[in-house]
Amino acid sequence: MIDPVNWFLFLWLHGLTPFIWLVHATYSLHLCFLSLIWAKFRYLKQADVELTLLHYKIRLSRDLNLLQLGSYEHASRLIDEVGRLLGG
Repeated sequence: MIDPVNWFLFLWLHGLTPFIWLVHATYSLHLCFLSLIWAKFRYLKQADVELTLLHYKIRLSRDLNLLQLGSYEHASRLIDEVGRLLGG
């Protein structure tokens, strides 16, 4: 395995600094994409948790006879559809 520090030093000594800038820019771009993907994952995970809590609350409302059967079925279908939109 090539040590990155020695590799960049070698390129710099041989006048390949534009290549170093390109590698650095590419690396920075990858870090930006990874941070965006992580943020998206975090928000989707939070939305999934909130949707699961809502599903439990709707089910509890039905078990306590606070919701009629038709209303419960309608709410469950909507929650399932939102879950599919979230990718679950």
